[in-house]
Amino acid sequence: MRRPYIERVSAHILHSSGIYVTRFVEYPVREMEETLAGFGRVRAFFTPVQSGYGKTATYLTLGLRVLLGWVFLWAGAEKLYAYLTTGKLATPGYLQFATRGPLAGFFQGLAGNMVVEVLIVGGLILIGLALILGVLVRVAAVSGIVMMLLMYVSAFPPEHNPLVDDHIVYAALLGLLAVLGAGRFLGVDQWIEKRRFVEARPRLKLLLG
Repeated sequence: MRRPYIERVSAHILHSSGIYVTRFVEYPVREMEETLAGFGRVRAFFTPVQSGYGKTATYLTLGLRVLLGWVFLWAGAEKLYAYLTTGKLATPGYLQFATRGPLAGFFQGLAGNMVVEVLIVGGLILIGLALILGVLVRVAAVSGIVMMLLMYVSAFPPEHNPLVDDHIVYAALLGLLAVLGAGRFLGVDQWIEKRRFVEARPRLKLLLG
């Protein structure tokens, strides 16, 4: 609505003062509009979508996502560092000596398998990064749930509880993040969902958030 007013003022100044004053007045206005629009886009990206339960719940969800991401990332990075410095695989020790229960034989047979090593260590790192950055959070959450359930059944029953251990708790928290679409809370998924390619294909949004 302000644009016609600016143009009339510029035309009046052109008539009375010359073209140099017109250029001085008109171009900064355009540059300021573009700058403010840019700030608006940046602010929109760094403003998390509200969860529907208020700012407190929104930021608690964000904190939970980042904390879980750090747990996964650190676990994977630690195993990768150990392999790079010692040359020893990280998973055989667990698979050979920590597994128990009806499926122990199956998991023990996977010890020393390089593909299993890459899937576990790489999976931990990728899931952690995805949760921290808020990108493809639902994919990361489902992948984390599968990993936690596999680790749960590899040592069933739990040592200190008849049914529930930390793997079940982690799986439940990941499920909560997936349901809430936590990648929209100050995450890359919030930006991806607004792209034309995704808006034209609504089913892709099931993978985001």
